[in-house]
Amino acid sequence: MADVDATLFPSLSSFFFVNLELESKAVVNMQQMQAIFGGNKQLMSHAVTMFITSSKEVPEQITLALATHNFEKLHRTVHQCKGSAGYIGAERVATISLTLQTAARELQQQQAASAEPGSVVAPLYVRAQVHALTSCMKELFDELEKVTTQ
Repeated sequence: MADVDATLFPSLSSFFFVNLELESKAVVNMQQMQAIFGGNKQLMSHAVTMFITSSKEVPEQITLALATHNFEKLHRTVHQCKGSAGYIGAERVATISLTLQTAARELQQQQAASAEPGSVVAPLYVRAQVHALTSCMKELFDELEKVTTQ
């Protein structure tokens, strides 16, 4: 029987917890967004447009960073995404971005400590988080289009 990496289990449990937590989060928390922008619809619309413009490549960027084991790029991209999503009240994207940011930082540290940095591979739960963030981003873009057309 193959050895099981004991560090995988806490990561898996945190992954499932985050996914359960996502169900309680809004794709876009409109009350939060309105509070952030003081109800100024023009400012809100501008911020949403800027978010869409600056974030539309995030799903492709994080997928590529994961595939090429570029955990520094993965960390930086989800860090920026987390901040931008929080700024517009995109709770699901901000939540999963934070979790993925932490995982990417851990993978960066593993690479730095490894004699063969290219041999550090993202575990299944990290790949699942990238997929979940990509799905959440698509859902968010659909919701934001509704906001900008109102």
